[in-house]
Amino acid sequence: MSVLLWEVVFTGALLFAVAFVMHAILIKKGYKISGGTTKTIEHQPISKPTSLRTNTTNLASTKVMDKWFSLGGGYYGSMALVKLILIEFDQLTEFILSTKTVVTEQGFMPLLEFLTIGSLISFFVGQIMNFVAAVIWPVRYLALFDIWSFAIFVVLTYFIYEAARQLAQRHIST
Repeated sequence: MSVLLWEVVFTGALLFAVAFVMHAILIKKGYKISGGTTKTIEHQPISKPTSLRTNTTNLASTKVMDKWFSLGGGYYGSMALVKLILIEFDQLTEFILSTKTVVTEQGFMPLLEFLTIGSLISFFVGQIMNFVAAVIWPVRYLALFDIWSFAIFVVLTYFIYEAARQLAQRHIST
């Protein structure tokens, strides 16, 4: 039960932040949000004639939004984006800690030797694997929890997502 509580609180906090930011960006760009699905967000612009994917005024937010859409948008996409952020953060932390050890013990040469074409290929393969792991996020929780705990987790995190979406809509639209 404590694992379930921890996952709901930790994942829920990140989910709330991601969902609020994503919906706030959409609302600021002039898109109407109804229900929270990708199709209703993407196809109902209020004042902008171009689609979100072709708007290049803010490239950083467009790339993040494209990643969110590629993960499914809505609740599922937000959860997948949270999982992708967590996976990438874990790998970045692991890389920094291993690089720090290599650099401090043996100088900078091993670090330069590490940055080869093979490591770049491994990096891109790792990115694909991370994306797949993020998209199939329910599998991790089904392995971690029994079916009833998983259902409770999904319901609670969906309420968190919906609260973030409604809060963004209420505070950004006005």
